Amino acid sequence: MGDKMPVLKHKYNFKYLGGEKMIAQNVVLATDFSHISKELISVLPELKEKGARKVFLTHVMDVRQTKTGVMQMKEHFQKQLTEMKDRVEEIGLQAETFLIRGYPAPEIVKKAQKEKAFILIASQGGGIIKNMFLGSTTYDVIRQARTPVFVEKFTENQEGNIQRRYEKEFDNVLLPVDFSSCSEQVIQKSKQFCAHTDMICLVHVIESAASEEELNEKENLVKKRLEKIRGELQAEQVGKKISIIIDRGSPSDKILHYAEKCKVNMIALAASGAGMLDNLLLGSTADRVVKESPISVLLFPCKEE
Repeated sequence: MGDKMPVLKHKYNFKYLGGEKMIAQNVVLATDFSHISKELISVLPELKEKGARKVFLTHVMDVRQTKTGVMQMKEHFQKQLTEMKDRVEEIGLQAETFLIRGYPAPEIVKKAQKEKAFILIASQGGGIIKNMFLGSTTYDVIRQARTPVFVEKFTENQEGNIQRRYEKEFDNVLLPVDFSSCSEQVIQKSKQFCAHTDMICLVHVIESAASEEELNEKENLVKKRLEKIRGELQAEQVGKKISIIIDRGSPSDKILHYAEKCKVNMIALAASGAGMLDNLLLGSTADRVVKESPISVLLFPCKEE
C-alpha cells in the first residue's frame, strides 16, 4: 500500500494569525517553479509596504512521485530556488530557501505555522491553476491553512503572456460583512491593511426573510450596523472612500457580483464555516469566492468560538 496522507490536527486561535500586524513579517511563497509561481515575486514589493520582511521560498518534492534521480532533482530545484532568492533580495527583503520531500499541502501549511507566516500562492482567472502544486494541492493548502493565505490572481493577455490581474490590490478592497466574530476580526485587521486604501466596499447579503416586513427590518438593522463600522473606519482614517451595499440572495453570488461592479482589486474575507472538520476550514462562501473570483483574495482562517 502507498503512503497515507497525513492530516493536520493543530488547534489555533484566530487572533494569533499574523500577530499584531495584518500581514505577518514572514511570507511563505510556495512555488512549483512554473512561470506563474515565479511571478509571485512581483507581489512582494507591495507586501513589503504592508510589513513583510522575510520570505521563505518553499518547494515540496512530492513523496508520491518516483524516487528515481532524487539527488539530481534536488540540485536542479535548489538552483531555481537560489535564483528566486536573488530576485527577492533585490527587492530589499530577507530570503531563505526551503526544499523538502513530503506531501506538498501539509508541508506548506506546517512551514507557515512554524514561521508564523502567511502563505502566498497563485491562481489564474476564476479558477485554481491546474498545474500549480500538482493540481488539487493548491486547494488543499487553502483548506488546511491555519495562517492567512493571499491568493494572487493571474490572467493571460492578448499576446498569450501570463500577468497579474491587478497591481496594487490593497488600493481597492471589498470586505464582506456578516457580523460574525470572524467577520468582525477581519474588519479589525482591515484597519491595518487598508490604512492607505483608496476605496473600501462593505457588503452584507441577507439570505432570507419570512416576509417583506421582516426583510425591511433586517435591512434597516444591517444599514445601522454597517454605518457604525464605516464610522469607526473613518474615525481611524482607514479608507478614503467607504461605500455600503446591502443586497439579498446568495452571499457568494453577490460577493462575486459586487467585486466586479465596485471595480475592486481584492476581496478580503474569513474562511470559516459551521460544523467543519478540524482540517477543513474553508466555508462554502469562501470556498466558491476563492475558486471563482477573477481578482485576488485574502483569506483569514477562522472558526467561530
